[in-house]
Amino acid sequence: MSGANTAVQRYLPIKVGDREITPKTPMVVIDATTGKELGFPIHGAFANARQHCFPIRVELRERYGECAMIEGKLVPTIPGYRRANQYAGLNVIKPQTVNAEMGTNPFVKYDTYGYVREIWGRALAIGYSPTGQLVITDVIHYINMANVLAQDILAVIKKNPKVGVIGPKDACPEKWTTEITNWENGQRQQIKVEGVKQSTMGFLPTIQFPVEMGIHFDTAHGDLIKAIEQYTNRQKHIQGMVMNIAERNALAAHPAIAAKAIKILSETKKDAVGELVVYASKTVVTDEKLKELSDKLQKGHEVAEGKIVTVETTHEVEDRADLTEDAVPDVTTEEITPEPITEPTAYPHAEPKTKKEFKANILTVLDEMAVLDRAGKTLDEMTVSEIAVLWGEVKP
Repeated sequence: MSGANTAVQRYLPIKVGDREITPKTPMVVIDATTGKELGFPIHGAFANARQHCFPIRVELRERYGECAMIEGKLVPTIPGYRRANQYAGLNVIKPQTVNAEMGTNPFVKYDTYGYVREIWGRALAIGYSPTGQLVITDVIHYINMANVLAQDILAVIKKNPKVGVIGPKDACPEKWTTEITNWENGQRQQIKVEGVKQSTMGFLPTIQFPVEMGIHFDTAHGDLIKAIEQYTNRQKHIQGMVMNIAERNALAAHPAIAAKAIKILSETKKDAVGELVVYASKTVVTDEKLKELSDKLQKGHEVAEGKIVTVETTHEVEDRADLTEDAVPDVTTEEITPEPITEPTAYPHAEPKTKKEFKANILTVLDEMAVLDRAGKTLDEMTVSEIAVLWGEVKP
């Protein structure tokens, strides 16, 4: 059982001296690795969800590969969603087939040269929503490798307009004029490109109608060579990548997490820190129930229990951070078992005394009523150490 579920059990009445107190608000949850408060009261639309779940703040850091800054948004990566799921406790399943027509998972189509042309991957996330409803997110992710290459080349051209230009297929230019924007002051600068050798120009079609258009690019340019090299490396690992992204999207679409971008807490040139809120359910999907659901879903049968959210996704700009060969898991679909919820990895900056002070993964401290009785303070007025001392005195 995850630490998040252990924390939720403290909603039961607790004894303080001769009195028994039933908390009226969600209690504070402390992360054992950092000593930070993770839990907080639910307000607004989720005010009636207290009996079903417990909200937890999860801090993600770009330095540790848990999130990435893409076009001004801080986006969780696959490691970031997996860390968040250590608290949410969703069960991730990767079926043996994508669907009845596609007999494997992932399912791959190759071109005449043996390169991956198209690929589909499927993943499911099973767990409870903040309102207590069983929800299954069923995601099929599709990647067209030509589109991935086109996005990579366009990203290079945005940084260096000399690499290429967009135009009709039959009009390969020898020179062109383009504009770039200085994002610091918003001013646009005109760039003239001349002396391009036709012998080194390549073309990648992107639009077929009404006129075939695409990207004319200089294959001899150093920046473009890096993009082609990256594309070649992705061909080797694309099966693991598509399964990774399908898993990420299944977690992102589930109501217990439901976030594609996160709140930025701090940002520097070398690092960014963001906050993702997840909802840990008080109810656990049993292994027997999980196996029953997964068997039905794999065979295409309807599931009476809960709500099924079917999502089909395709390559987006946000996928860049996860289209790398780093942390690509072995793709196996022979056994379907729930992924274990492990203790979150301690950050390097966690102090030893903090770990010693909070031995359990997550500790629950008393609600505001008990704190007022003992210390005459609210939780907001107390430090973590003061809360820990008070908890040691009155814990049941």
